[in-house]
Amino acid sequence: MHRALAALALLTPALVAVADLPQSQSPPVPVSMPVSRYVGWQSLAELLAASYDDVGAPGLAIAVVRSGVTTRAVCGMRRADGAAAIEPGDRFHIGSLTKSFTATLVGRLVELGQVGFEAKAGEVLDDIAMLPAYRDATLADLLRHRAGLRNVPTGGIFAAGFGRLDLDTPAAGRLAVVQQILQEEPAVEPRTVMSYSNAGYVVAALMIERQTGSTWEELMRRHVLGPCELASADFGWPARADRLEQPFGHFGQGPDLAVQELGVNVPGDVDLRVFLAPAGDLSMSIEDLARYAEVHLRGLRGQEGILRAATVRQLHRPPEQDEPGDGYACGWALATAPDDSERHWHAGSAGTFYALVTLYPGADLAVVSASNAGFHAADAHAELHRSVFLARRQRGGDARRDETPR
Repeated sequence: MHRALAALALLTPALVAVADLPQSQSPPVPVSMPVSRYVGWQSLAELLAASYDDVGAPGLAIAVVRSGVTTRAVCGMRRADGAAAIEPGDRFHIGSLTKSFTATLVGRLVELGQVGFEAKAGEVLDDIAMLPAYRDATLADLLRHRAGLRNVPTGGIFAAGFGRLDLDTPAAGRLAVVQQILQEEPAVEPRTVMSYSNAGYVVAALMIERQTGSTWEELMRRHVLGPCELASADFGWPARADRLEQPFGHFGQGPDLAVQELGVNVPGDVDLRVFLAPAGDLSMSIEDLARYAEVHLRGLRGQEGILRAATVRQLHRPPEQDEPGDGYACGWALATAPDDSERHWHAGSAGTFYALVTLYPGADLAVVSASNAGFHAADAHAELHRSVFLARRQRGGDARRDETPR
């Protein structure tokens, strides 16, 4: 596994939200010995029941796209201290999976001729002071975490932490992030190795806003959420004052599990909406997340959709210096599946939810899962996806004994 991918996270000085590496804690399983922690399940509902305690979240959802057919299952509760069950249409916060959506947005705008992957920060943001090292950073560099930027700004007005800042609009908050991060020394030499940067996606978002004259939110709805028909997708947390019948996030784990009440930010008191939304602040239902995954799965298999297949491949192509079959592209990480084929994935958590998307292009398979608790659920989610992949191989293309086809 590419060592730099271990940095996948939505991170602030007091916030560590890990986008964990699927299977990173165990050796690869030989193709001749298909072994999984969860065996004998005949439906997604049975698989969720088998994994529920391992995930350790009040609520859990999974959806699988197999050769164009989507099935899904949900289980558990919206709140650990409540009686309302998770419903199929409930939203989950997807954290850093939002990066893939921002990269997809850039791909759409490139196809429309409104932006270019090679647009440079120093040219588009020519009114913002920046260190010379960043002037030639391109949109592609930013989306691939190759601009050399630190993860989030820690100096200037951010020295005392995000929660101390009196900025309450995305325009003000994100501009402050960009102005500060471009003045901080690089974490690594630009365009050499990956350096995971949430702030880099904020810089990319500001660049496309400047080039199009529209906000990131407007562009996202117009060019990605709308065309993909993601009716449940929204910015911010699933539950809010006017939408209480949704899953709530949870801090901690086991007996220390605590509900993230309305108005409570992630650890570090970071208001994602104001500062880091393009890097990690979308919510949606498990079925809509599967619908989005299918767009990329189809493109990787050469099928045209809301994005041209060539654009999808470009978004999934890491820089040449990455190891073959491994690396980080534009909002997607690449690794090797148990059968030595390609596996494209990304995870996301802002600390109180967890979501994972895995694409297996060679098997015509996409798996997405989400839960309403954070970091500790990463390994169990990865094993869920691995179990579905191995079952697909064992049962063949007709393995569709799962509930609720779309």
